[in-house]
Amino acid sequence: MVPSWVPMECLLTELKITNTPSKIKVYAVLTCREEKIIICYNIYGSDEPRKYETDGPDAENIELGGIIHSVNRNEGTQIAFWSRDNIECSLTVDYEEDILDRILNSIYVTEAN
Repeated sequence: MVPSWVPMECLLTELKITNTPSKIKVYAVLTCREEKIIICYNIYGSDEPRKYETDGPDAENIELGGIIHSVNRNEGTQIAFWSRDNIECSLTVDYEEDILDRILNSIYVTEAN
């Protein structure tokens, strides 16, 4: 569930791993000139269904790899939420729209385009 592609100019500028009794949280920030990509994974000890918030009724659902991704796009920032088994994921991108789509698609291919 890790992207195999991000824009070439991106650098990992922050990585935090937090361990709590209920979950492990992995938070990564990639900085790409003026833009940022934020990847967050919450890994729970069980795979009970969880609800994740979306930013309103304008969410677009995209199916990739058999998983529904809820995508909100607003004024240059795009956020995708999805979950699989016991992992909740979010990807926030303040790039143009096609970059979010390329990153999401790269999660489900074995080799970057």
